Amino acid sequence: MDYRLGLVVVGLGAAAVIAVVSQLRRCAVTAGLTAVTAISPAALADSAPVRGLVQITGLSRPVEMIQDPANDNVQYIVEQSGRIRTVVNGVLTGGVLLDITGTIGTTSNERGLLGLAIPPQGLGRSDEDYIYIDHTNFPGGFNPVDTTVIARYQRTAPGATTVNAASRIEILVIGQDFENHNGGHIAFGPDGMLYIGMGDGGSGGDPNNRAQSKDQLLGKLLRIDVNVADPLTDTYAIPANNPFVGATGDLTGTRPEIWAFGTRNPWKWNFDDFGCAATDAMLIADVGQDLWEEIDYQSADYDPAVTADRLNYGWRHREGLHPFDSSIPALLPGFIDPIFEYGHSTGFSITGGYVYRGAAMPQNRGRFFFADFVNAHVWSVDVAGGVATDLREHVNEIFTGANGLFYSGASAFAQDADGELYIINYGSGQIVKILPALATGDLNGDGAVDTADLGILIAAFGTSTTGADINADCNVDTADLGILIANFGN
Repeated sequence: MDYRLGLVVVGLGAAAVIAVVSQLRRCAVTAGLTAVTAISPAALADSAPVRGLVQITGLSRPVEMIQDPANDNVQYIVEQSGRIRTVVNGVLTGGVLLDITGTIGTTSNERGLLGLAIPPQGLGRSDEDYIYIDHTNFPGGFNPVDTTVIARYQRTAPGATTVNAASRIEILVIGQDFENHNGGHIAFGPDGMLYIGMGDGGSGGDPNNRAQSKDQLLGKLLRIDVNVADPLTDTYAIPANNPFVGATGDLTGTRPEIWAFGTRNPWKWNFDDFGCAATDAMLIADVGQDLWEEIDYQSADYDPAVTADRLNYGWRHREGLHPFDSSIPALLPGFIDPIFEYGHSTGFSITGGYVYRGAAMPQNRGRFFFADFVNAHVWSVDVAGGVATDLREHVNEIFTGANGLFYSGASAFAQDADGELYIINYGSGQIVKILPALATGDLNGDGAVDTADLGILIAAFGTSTTGADINADCNVDTADLGILIANFGN
């Protein structure tokens, strides 16, 4: 194997790829591919620049876009006012999954319809034809009764893009102290359980110490089982392995729905559960008080049966890594440190996103994308083993000011059935797709698909090297080589 063979490979069509790679692999066995490095003057790029494309416009205060697990071509956009709109094949239709506008009271500031979760499909669940929503209920007037409501609706038919409004059942109703810090995000975990992110109930500084109170659901991550025998009549069950089931000692009386203590206002969190390299870890963006925004991390190998490992992310004792108010002793000392924080000299309100593992941007796989709602920032960090490194700024790559791309507050990120990412651009009512700025196969990020990229791929052949795995199947193989060759010279 020498440099000339590398040039021959460039001229081949996809039909000849397998024969060439067989030769490369024989060379690798006998010579360790040491000669191949001669055609690889550049290393695999650590990450790659991105660009933005306005995919959908004309929305009113969008706060989420959720993939329909029953149909890869369908997503739903949650509008804060109470409407869930339908997207089919990337186009906003006139269809509405659900409309509860006018029934949930005030929808200003942090209130309104905030979350949507759809059960996983094809597992024989009893609730596959149901949806779940999270909304606040603030009827108005002086000092109204404030609540967060988790409700369930049944689709009009299996896989339908409409629900029967009369099928509503309220699963969980949680009293709020004030009008803000409602959390609002709900999602099904890889374990099939419904997770609910609750803020501390509002005001500032958690004045009622809700996030550290064992008998309160505020300021917590909750975990419930909604795959009940009869969704028409049952609400939810407590998973037997929830960490505070049967708690004793000082923790006697802890609400069994609680999965973790100490959140202030978890504004979007998601599981790293897409693709063959997924870790199933949970990444939580928690909005700070006066000084610090944070990202928390829960490994998939967390064992709730190990009582010493019960989760407490620290609020209000801590804001990020920093002391805040410890005037009331914590029931669960030994707080979980965030994996990343930033100060209010940079931004004021974190918005969580997803770990990217799609096919379009190989060099960005394993990076967690997030934003600041107030200040114009869209970042990513590499996350491996619960450690965040290599912060990159993307806002000027995505929001260039051209073609309607102006940053107006990222209220959420979204992930489609292919694992590709979107930004929910709140103020302008847009869905912005994050796209690669590099040509497919430009593995070293030098702006060209050439012999340097070929050398990188050959050196990684037969491994699961993330960036060289162009098609995201967790194997650098002939399929990736064929894609690179097809794009050679771009």
